[in-house]
Amino acid sequence: MKKALCVVAAILTSTALFAEGRFSPVGISIEHVKGGQTAQYPSADDSVYGWRLTFVSSAHHGMVGLATAVFANTDAAVSGSVGGLQVASLFNTAGSGELGVWQLSGFCNMVTDSANGFQACAFYNEVTRGYFVGMQTALANKASVEFYGVQTGLYNDGDSVTGMQIGLVNRTHSLGGAQLGLLNFVKESAMDMFPIIRIGW
Repeated sequence: MKKALCVVAAILTSTALFAEGRFSPVGISIEHVKGGQTAQYPSADDSVYGWRLTFVSSAHHGMVGLATAVFANTDAAVSGSVGGLQVASLFNTAGSGELGVWQLSGFCNMVTDSANGFQACAFYNEVTRGYFVGMQTALANKASVEFYGVQTGLYNDGDSVTGMQIGLVNRTHSLGGAQLGLLNFVKESAMDMFPIIRIGW
């Protein structure tokens, strides 16, 4: 009983370790986190270097390390880079992932700028700008960018794909690699749709 009360007290007080900042009733507002942090609803106004365990987390200008959240991670949503691992039950978002970002979540992952890494979830992955080098796996994957790597899911969509798409439906504007699926679409080709296996140069 005493041990359980200590755990509850630690969560409720939203402690921050190795951090400079101030305590507020709803969480922590911190300029920099260096080391580790546990909090209910923290907001790192600048950056996080190390690890963080929270319900909902945010690092406005960058995160390097491990971010774990019960619900969601929203790192570098304003600017800056994310490097390391994001784990959440609902979703992860990141700005630039050029340092190398791995996103694991229950529902969806999103990167809003160029990234290297890995996205895996149950439903939807997306990269919206720049380029992506790595792998996406979910029911649906979308890369509105130059994509270098592998997409696996029921529906895969890449602006320009160099690598492989494996799914029920695969779509891209230009293909340098292979598509394996029931319906394979390449917009910039003589034949827009080709079934089962499609090779592009």
